[in-house]
Order: sequence, then structure tokens, then C-alpha cells
Amino acid sequence: MRLLLYSIIFYFTTMSVTAQNKPISDDAFICYNFALAMDKQGNYERAVTNFLKAYELDSSYSDVFKLIGLAYLKAYKFKDAIPYFEKAIEIKPDTVESYMNLGNAYYSLKDYKNAIKYYEKAIEINPEHRSAYRNLGNSYYNIHNNEKYLENFKKSARLGDIEIQNWLRTNGHSW
Repeated sequence: MRLLLYSIIFYFTTMSVTAQNKPISDDAFICYNFALAMDKQGNYERAVTNFLKAYELDSSYSDVFKLIGLAYLKAYKFKDAIPYFEKAIEIKPDTVESYMNLGNAYYSLKDYKNAIKYYEKAIEINPEHRSAYRNLGNSYYNIHNNEKYLENFKKSARLGDIEIQNWLRTNGHSW
């Protein structure tokens, strides 16, 4: 019953908020959950504002930096995403996903050398991360390093990447 009441209050609170890009509340939990809802609806700017407010009110919401970076990636604001992924890495330096996301931001900007740097860091943390090898291979492909892109595609295939396995097979390569 209590959960239902909170859900109803949250619903009406979110519905009554104006279209201005201001934090919804001075309560970290409400800001954080509202930001998640805004992100899911594709309202990335409102999501960012409320993620930042949640962190300002309660620094235990440190995952907001990764979430802000992801919101900017989804909004195709790749340059804006970079400092938030860097902050996420500063807070939790052993999180593979933050390195992957930072690599993805650089890849989307066609900055393949920086993308390579962060994909390699992700692999350093988790040598079994097949997407990291795939993305690393794609980055090497884009800078015309055939030896390195094939090497990384083969590693991705050995780790079970079916798409890459099919691509390698179709193009006459074993793994």
C-alpha cells in the first residue's frame, strides 16, 4: 500500500513539473528517479539536470556521472559525454563499462586513437570482454591497421561473438 502511495505521489509530482529544465525536488531520491524516468522518455537534458541535483544532495549517487555520459551518448552529444565518463572513471577506476563508454564516445567522434586507448584499458581490466575486442577491432579497421583489426576480431570471435565469427567465416578467416 505504501509503495502504491509513493508511486501515485511520484506520478503527480512528475506530471505537475513545468517544462523548465530545473531540478524536480530537493530530495536526492526523487531527483534520481525522476532523472531515470526522463532518460527513459528521451528527455536527456532534464535527466542530466536531475542527476546532477541528486548528486549535489547526496554524493552516494556517484553513478550519475556514467548515466549522464550515457544520456549524452543517446542524444548524440558525444563531446559532452566525455567529461562525465572521465569523472565516472575517476570515482570508480576499475569499471569496464565506463572505459567502454568513453571509447564509444571517442569512436563516435571518429577519434579512433583515443577510442583504442580506452578499449585497451577495458580489456586490461577484463580480458574476456568480447565487445571490447570487437570495438577495438573496428577502431583499428578505421585507421587501416589490418593486422590489429583482424587480431582483435579473432579474439572477439574466440570469446563467442557470433556476428564476428560469421564475418570472419564469410571473409575466409579462421579464429
